[in-house]
Amino acid sequence: TLHAGGLTQRQYVRSGAGFLSGNDPRPNFGLGNESQANLVEVIWPCGQHQYLTNVAANQMLTLVEPTISSTGPAPVGGSSTVTMSVPGDEGLPYMLLLSFSNQVGVALGNQTLPIDFDALTAATLDPLNPFFVGSIGTVDANGDASATLNVPPIPLLSGLTLYAGGLTSDPANFPQARTVLNEAVSILIQ
Repeated sequence: TLHAGGLTQRQYVRSGAGFLSGNDPRPNFGLGNESQANLVEVIWPCGQHQYLTNVAANQMLTLVEPTISSTGPAPVGGSSTVTMSVPGDEGLPYMLLLSFSNQVGVALGNQTLPIDFDALTAATLDPLNPFFVGSIGTVDANGDASATLNVPPIPLLSGLTLYAGGLTSDPANFPQARTVLNEAVSILIQ
């Protein structure tokens, strides 16, 4: 969906419309006399929302779906890295958050952060927390952000599963959150 000059245009990308046919996967929007689109909203097939603001006219954009991933299980006394890729959100503030559960989620406008807000989540909101280093920061020039999960050397933690979620903030244009990763990544403590 594209918003420019007080008008809204919507297009759907589909792979084919008839027998042995294909469609161009690149939607084309006409802006008339407008020099930019105020807002472009992409809803990916998985339901992920992606927003682009102040997009200049007369260009072709290559869009990549936002993702969140982990380097794998985190060993007791070791670490694992959670990485969020949000192309188009370069330079925006981000939060990577941990939770003990992904059952309910936190509603943020028309999006939902797929983890529960619990004591672990509250602790990861502190930028100086020692166990999820880099949980709050600014998305880099490649659209990436990451945090390192440091697991204390406590054997009782083995077998625990944590869930990580992420979001970016753009208060000037989005009162709740700009991009909310709609899937949580699970991290097994080994």
